Amino acid sequence: MAVPVIRTLGSRSLEEYAQSMSLGEEKTISVSTFRKSGDGVATPTWVVPLSDGRI
Repeated sequence: MAVPVIRTLGSRSLEEYAQSMSLGEEKTISVSTFRKSGDGVATPTWVVPLSDGRI
């Protein structure tokens, strides 16, 4: 079983911060992929809400 890592952001924990935000409230997110060498590549990605509530 994985043990959650709790970090604090000001007076709120990471878990509290994550629960207060939703992906639909963001304008952009960073999507990370990895090359065969193991190097991470961060790609900024627009978040677009759709009419049926999906993003």
